[in-house]
Amino acid sequence: MRIAAVLAATCLLLVAKPGSAEDDAPPSVSTFGDLAGLCARDDDAAAQAFCQGYIMGSGELYLALRRAEVIDRWACADPIPTLDEISKAIVGWAAANPQHASDRAVDGLWRAAAALYPCS
Repeated sequence: MRIAAVLAATCLLLVAKPGSAEDDAPPSVSTFGDLAGLCARDDDAAAQAFCQGYIMGSGELYLALRRAEVIDRWACADPIPTLDEISKAIVGWAAANPQHASDRAVDGLWRAAAALYPCS
């Protein structure tokens, strides 16, 4: 009986929680314009975390594909920039290249990286 009361009280707290599920939803992107828009939101910690996580995940994928010799080198930053520097560079490149806003997010990011950090 006591367990049922605790469970009922917990359920009431969950139902009565202010805000909506939408407030807690993580950011999502499908296009490069979406990604650049999130990366541009300097005052939004969740947007910055998502942006930098997306950049880091894409970078890890690039490195894995390179190590497996599946793709050729097309981005060669030296010295390696910080995630914040990459994020700002991506936002600037996106603003200068709006024709790529509707590209898939990863395609636009890799296109920007190749332009910003070309291999010689």
